[in-house]
Amino acid sequence: IRLGAPATANNLERTLGDLVLFLFVAPFGTTTVAAYSLSHRAHMMVNFGGMGMGQAAGVLVGQNLGAGQPQRARYTVAWALAIVTGLSMVSGAFVIAFPSTVLSVFSPSPELMDTATVWLRIQAFGFMFVGASMVFNQSFSTAGDTLIPMFVTLITVWGIQQPLAHFLPGVGGLGQYGVAIAPVIGVFSRHVLYVPY
Repeated sequence: IRLGAPATANNLERTLGDLVLFLFVAPFGTTTVAAYSLSHRAHMMVNFGGMGMGQAAGVLVGQNLGAGQPQRARYTVAWALAIVTGLSMVSGAFVIAFPSTVLSVFSPSPELMDTATVWLRIQAFGFMFVGASMVFNQSFSTAGDTLIPMFVTLITVWGIQQPLAHFLPGVGGLGQYGVAIAPVIGVFSRHVLYVPY
């Protein structure tokens, strides 16, 4: 219960966060909803390795901590972060440079392409950080520290991302793209909390 309850809460926070974010997207109409959905699918496709690398790092962190080797545990996370961040930067740069190529995988209609391209380019900046965020989250959780990831998700999703998704659309005429920017800021802010820890 001590390990499982915070891990469950962490997943619940993210799932409910995605649902509420969708509620901020929906008032902008079906084209925006479709653009959001496409960028979310591209996000899953581009960052498929972050969770697995985080779980692998977490196993090694737990083993090294159990063996009394905390420095090796830190190196494990650092290597996993370096690998995932490198891959995320390459894939994020590709998405920013060639968004229509990525979107064509999902066969969007031509009228959707303009909106989806902007959404995808904004979200691509988040792609560069989300892999490392998954490594942090999974490394700590798999090694048995589920409380900190729960609090980090709570603060960044519900204290940063959701308020920004509510307020940014009204700032400087950002409109729907204000909602797209909010998760990018939210995922970046996780690093501000994870790195010192």
